[in-house]
Amino acid sequence: RFDHLDGRLKDGLDTFGWELSHFFQLLKKNNTGVLEMLYNKTWIHLDERFAEIIKYRDQFLDLNRLYKCLKGYIQHERHLTMGNKRGQIGGKRFEQVEKFEYSPKNAVQGLRLMWSGTYVMNTLEFPVCVKNYDINVHNMLLNIKIHPEEYTKEHIVNLLDVYEKSLDMTFELEKEKVNKTKFNENLANELILKNYLPILEKNHNQNQRNRFRV
Repeated sequence: RFDHLDGRLKDGLDTFGWELSHFFQLLKKNNTGVLEMLYNKTWIHLDERFAEIIKYRDQFLDLNRLYKCLKGYIQHERHLTMGNKRGQIGGKRFEQVEKFEYSPKNAVQGLRLMWSGTYVMNTLEFPVCVKNYDINVHNMLLNIKIHPEEYTKEHIVNLLDVYEKSLDMTFELEKEKVNKTKFNENLANELILKNYLPILEKNHNQNQRNRFRV
């Protein structure tokens, strides 16, 4: 009935979940949050059913689509970074744009997306925690976030230009590898059916029993 659930558990933890077929729909659209779930390596608990999905993660990677999605995200973050869409940023970010002439949080998000896109084009692995892959990039992003006064607007624009150029060049250089990746819709449907069929059969059998109960 619902494509996602969110709320708080009794112990106060923030929780969020996607319905499985909706999860695959988002994955097909290259939602970066969903991709991070497939390539995450630090689980507190990993259900065996989702572990099986992770096993096939490379078959759900479509780098052509991902590149197009990232370019859209990046342009959006650029506009927010430069304060071009001030009606779309909250009070604190608006104050930062007024103070530093750019939004540090949006700058970091844009740079992280560009770097992540470049990395996955090279390695076929979507990086989840920047620190585990490139400590220098991690430190730079962290410094922009906590010490935005150390960066001018021109410096941030230059960084965005350099990182986006790197993404574009990598996409062109790795075109042969990129073209071999494609979202496996048949496999996605098989995994959805495998997970839902026992539930459907159980509900069907229960309905049959109720139907013939005197």
